[in-house]
Amino acid sequence: MRRTLAGVAALAILATGCSGVPTSSKPQAIGPVQGGPAESVKPTNTPQPGADARAIVQEFLRANVSEPVDPRGAHEFLTPEEQRNWSDQKVTILSGSVDNANVAVQSSAPPVAEIPVSGTQIGSLSPDGTYSLVPATSGGGGQPWSYPYALNRVNGQFRISDAPPGLIVYAQEFAQVYRPVRLYFYDQSEQHLVPDVRYTAKESPQDIATWQLQRLIEGASTQLTDAVKNEVQAPPTGAHASVTVGNSGTMSVELPGSSHLSDKDKKLLAAQLLATFADVEPQPALTITDGGTPIDVPGFQGSITEATAAHDPLTSGLFRNIDPKPVFYLDVAGRLVTGDDGKPVPGPLGLGDSALTSVAVAAINPADPYEVAATKGTGSNQTFWMGNTQTGLHKTTVPNGSFTRPSWAAGLPEAWVAKGATLYQVTSPRDFTALPPFLPSGDSISALRLSPDASRIAMIVTGPTGIAQLWICVVVRTAPVDGTSSVHIANPLPIMPPNYHLSDVAWDDNMTLWVVGTDASQRNSHGIWSLTVDGANIEAQSTSGLPQGAADSIATGSGVLPWVSTGGYVFKLGADWEGPNHHITAGKSPVYLE
Repeated sequence: MRRTLAGVAALAILATGCSGVPTSSKPQAIGPVQGGPAESVKPTNTPQPGADARAIVQEFLRANVSEPVDPRGAHEFLTPEEQRNWSDQKVTILSGSVDNANVAVQSSAPPVAEIPVSGTQIGSLSPDGTYSLVPATSGGGGQPWSYPYALNRVNGQFRISDAPPGLIVYAQEFAQVYRPVRLYFYDQSEQHLVPDVRYTAKESPQDIATWQLQRLIEGASTQLTDAVKNEVQAPPTGAHASVTVGNSGTMSVELPGSSHLSDKDKKLLAAQLLATFADVEPQPALTITDGGTPIDVPGFQGSITEATAAHDPLTSGLFRNIDPKPVFYLDVAGRLVTGDDGKPVPGPLGLGDSALTSVAVAAINPADPYEVAATKGTGSNQTFWMGNTQTGLHKTTVPNGSFTRPSWAAGLPEAWVAKGATLYQVTSPRDFTALPPFLPSGDSISALRLSPDASRIAMIVTGPTGIAQLWICVVVRTAPVDGTSSVHIANPLPIMPPNYHLSDVAWDDNMTLWVVGTDASQRNSHGIWSLTVDGANIEAQSTSGLPQGAADSIATGSGVLPWVSTGGYVFKLGADWEGPNHHITAGKSPVYLE
């Protein structure tokens, strides 16, 4: 988990210049970015006798890092009155590191001193652990931050009498101390578990699980509020929920009132808890109690495990995994071929007359032929097609235009594609929905990918000036009524700074994205980056072995190797990037089964 945290340092420097759950990312090809230490460093500081005002402020900033773990440290730098008033519940995240903090020099040492501190704020952390980019609509480009720390003498020693509310933590230290964890909620149809990423400095499994349970009871973050349902309800007045982490992965969750839930809601509750607590224990064995007595979950006998949920008809789809997950790409003739051997897939899509320009492949039902969505043609004359590997493709009624590569909604018979600023949800060759515009005027979508849980869409959005940023939006599905439901897009937001120019995006898991493109701050060098879904933890990935020139597409997924195409050739990441089976291989548009 700490692997991705080191990447926040990269975001700081730049700011200044299928659907199984839970999932985890693969090992990275390179270590911590910008030379950041790999191990967590949590200094515990106390004021030194005779320290001048500037040193007190510097060490107070350092103690802010240890505050979540050792709450005594930072408070000791404050006057008694400020200790009573100061709150550490919010976290302001500045670029750089505390060692390079911009703390002004105090020219003299009167009884009262003022030490200004300045920097660039790139993010903030709310008390519930939600990370927010600053400014919110910039993708984390950062904004100036400053505060004049006031100090008074207490028993002859300088102490801070006025500090900004909350902790001030620099990005490099934030990367070392705070870990991302996933809370899971249900989409409105209760067909998918949707991750809600939060950050905590807590370390022990017991502390993390207790913190997660409290956050679950409080509910989803603002971005997801309208898109999800929560089976974890607040306990009745006077009752208290708790979780106890035992040995060998056992966990007992006390949820007052849970014994009165319906059989369906008990099963959904159990699956939600299993997915969430997998951040604490990869294979938790749960017991849910009410008043200390285990509740009866029909069909879930004994300890509740992922294996239990995977075999129940109601929850089996929540833990659906396809292993191994096949990869495909298009050869020079536009035929769909398998990445393992480079051979055309059996059936009409492997014939030479396919002439596809982009493709997405899905397995809605494991026993059925693969579902395929594809584009044909170039420019404004492109056409959009749907079908499967057995019967071939049929032209859809979606109006011709310059399309993005399509993407399937996991486990659902619907493909998504964009043209200009318009998103299309396509359910059959004859049926599609054009969603209402939701981007700023002049913006267009140049690439898109649905998350493995179908709850979010990652998009490369190109603005009028040519800047191509990564955006995230939430897919809000209403609960089915009479067999029908509706879909709309909520909370579109850029999550990378505008000093990148990106060409494609893929989901590594339901929390992590990979993108390809160029970085203007590094003189237009071509690159590959990973980041979390909230825009934190931008981390450069290896490009060793790739030819000169930017990658034009990327494919990755949980537990599989990333693939890219560039210059008309495909590559996959091993020790370095290389062609499949160690051969130079022509091709484009690599995709994993969705």
